[in-house]
Amino acid sequence: MGADRGAQKDPEVLGADIRLDIIEEAIKTAIQRKRLHIPSGIIHVTDLTQCLRKTYYEVVSGYTKTKIMVAGEVMHSEILPQIAAMLELEGYSAVDEVEVNTVVKTRCMDIDLRGRIDLVVSSIPVEIKFSNRIMDHHILQAEYYAWMLSVSEYIICVIKDDGGVECKKFRRHIPDEELVKRVETLACAVLQHEPPKPEKGVWCNTCSFKHMCAATKKLSDYVF
Repeated sequence: MGADRGAQKDPEVLGADIRLDIIEEAIKTAIQRKRLHIPSGIIHVTDLTQCLRKTYYEVVSGYTKTKIMVAGEVMHSEILPQIAAMLELEGYSAVDEVEVNTVVKTRCMDIDLRGRIDLVVSSIPVEIKFSNRIMDHHILQAEYYAWMLSVSEYIICVIKDDGGVECKKFRRHIPDEELVKRVETLACAVLQHEPPKPEKGVWCNTCSFKHMCAATKKLSDYVF
């Protein structure tokens, strides 16, 4: 008798019988996300650094991960630890993926504001972006991290399409009350089921909800 093959497996789907719609649905499910944490009183810094109306609709309807998001995930898992290790060899104190949080009191509810900083180098937050230039929302994100760490400076580095890297140091300049106001605006909008004002930016061209608003003012018009 032949060797015992154990429990028989269901026959595999033959190549000619593969349904493309099932593959497509599996991919769509894998890249779909929903910002379910906000109604429970948790806001991430990245929820605040794009158009707040876009974030609101992503709470209600969900959103799809973009190429930039996936690239960011790869950077967090593969590149940041190497950068931190090399900076340590140069004599710096460097820690990658530093989680921070603070409680922000708003008129609607207390918010647990959370963030994950790419690098903290000698107490200074360092954000790394795949971009050809430093943009307003990059600055806003780093401002939140510097505020949460109670430091007055931060560094933003961009990795450009041609492989070039450029870093710049900034001093904090957005008032604390503006940062708090943004948290409150989003929290109250979600709780009261009232979308915030739209904010024009790079996200508009690919925004799934652009047919639902007509953004005319930029992020910098509201914050900077």
